[in-house]
Amino acid sequence: MTRLRYPFAEIGLRCRLCNEVTYVDTSGGRVGARLTDWRRRHARQCPEWRGWAAAKGLRLDSNGALLYPGEPGPYLPHVDNQDVSGESDDPDLMDLPAEAFAQDGLI
Repeated sequence: MTRLRYPFAEIGLRCRLCNEVTYVDTSGGRVGARLTDWRRRHARQCPEWRGWAAAKGLRLDSNGALLYPGEPGPYLPHVDNQDVSGESDDPDLMDLPAEAFAQDGLI
């Protein structure tokens, strides 16, 4: 994988098992998520990937994610509980009064 120097660069991804090369545009951020998505897409079509996973004691689920023995599948990525506006459902602790944190009977 090549190093990033500029925000408009591309990353060259090469599968070490089948030597397929794919280029990913890095503009727009979330580069790590794009790399993971590429790996999972490629895992479903690479002829060597399942054998490699089996040799390591792992298996692939229907989404191309690696699962440990006994781990249920398919793997579901963590979804942040933010709505479309970017607001979180969790309360902001800085907006709560001090009385909300009072604990009775500790002293």
